Amino acid sequence: DDVVMRRPSLEGPAVALTPVEAFDTRDVCAHLSALRCEQLHRALRQLVQKLMLHPLNQNWFNVPVDAVALGLPDYDKIIETPMDLGSVKSRLAAFGYSDVPSFAADVRRVFENATTYNPAGNAVHSAASELAREFDGDLERALERCARQSQATREHACGLCRGRQCALCGDKCLQLEAPALLCSGPCAQRVRRDQHYHATRDGSRLWCHKCYLGLKAVVPPPVDGGGDTLGSAGLWYKRDLIKRRFDADVHEPWVRCDCCRRWVHQACALFNPKAEADAGDAPLRFVCPLCELQHAHVAPRDPVLAAYAASKKRKAPSVDSIGGGADDGDDDDDDDVRPLKLAALTSGAIALEPDDAESPSDDDSDDSEDDSD
Repeated sequence: DDVVMRRPSLEGPAVALTPVEAFDTRDVCAHLSALRCEQLHRALRQLVQKLMLHPLNQNWFNVPVDAVALGLPDYDKIIETPMDLGSVKSRLAAFGYSDVPSFAADVRRVFENATTYNPAGNAVHSAASELAREFDGDLERALERCARQSQATREHACGLCRGRQCALCGDKCLQLEAPALLCSGPCAQRVRRDQHYHATRDGSRLWCHKCYLGLKAVVPPPVDGGGDTLGSAGLWYKRDLIKRRFDADVHEPWVRCDCCRRWVHQACALFNPKAEADAGDAPLRFVCPLCELQHAHVAPRDPVLAAYAASKKRKAPSVDSIGGGADDGDDDDDDDVRPLKLAALTSGAIALEPDDAESPSDDDSDDSEDDSD
């Protein structure tokens, strides 16, 4: 149940298993950017939030400087590039930063502007200097934590992920929140992890161990909100209750791309398992977002991808820099077929890492230029 495998279909219309097929290039870039930057951006957002709520920051650095309201006629002449923490936070939330240096430069610019305009000894100047020092230290520690987490991810291997790494987000096991088990007894509390509980055979009711000890030989039937007994619930005996331990681990299931043959998390690929279950014997073909992006710019690498790309032409608006190419080697080995490597990725632009493969034909380049217009 944790993985989905299928034989790719080359005949007949395929069932849409993911909404990514309807995305344009900008939408695919935005989705991939959000996946790849989420862990790092979460740490960076915490840094910005700490600066905005810092006692030394009396809302001086959180909003743009209103030179007119503050009576600062020379502010725009002295400060060439205004910046504030609120703008940094908004841009960070929109995944507008493709790397950490550009983010750090904007944060430092906030305090540099304050120390440039306000003389030494001024309260704003002193606060800006102190916050800049704290930010540099916090940023270094945050990057070290991210590096340790990345190393732990690379070394992780278990029976669920089998050491495979999602080609989209870069993580392995994505642990999800376990379902809430509420005690049907007087406490009505949530059963904690690694604790024992007792449930009916059909799983409709359960009791924590403490409430179980207080049960009579015949389990009382449940009552509704008005206190009336629900007669349809059936009669249960305490001896028939099953003792269990709440230790369930819920992980995000996997699915394999039919083009690049790489494994990805179903959530990362926006894969719809229900659509696959409802398809029955209809042709099935799942294409990951990386291959969807590849179809717009790079020649197909194998017969499956070729048939898919030939049946679908994508419009690719506003692409700043595109590179890469098709492999001209033998495609018999699935590991030889690799998805694109993205050197830089934001919500509005992509830059692909050059590789040793053959570049796209001139006709393909012309098509991409026409589409970008």
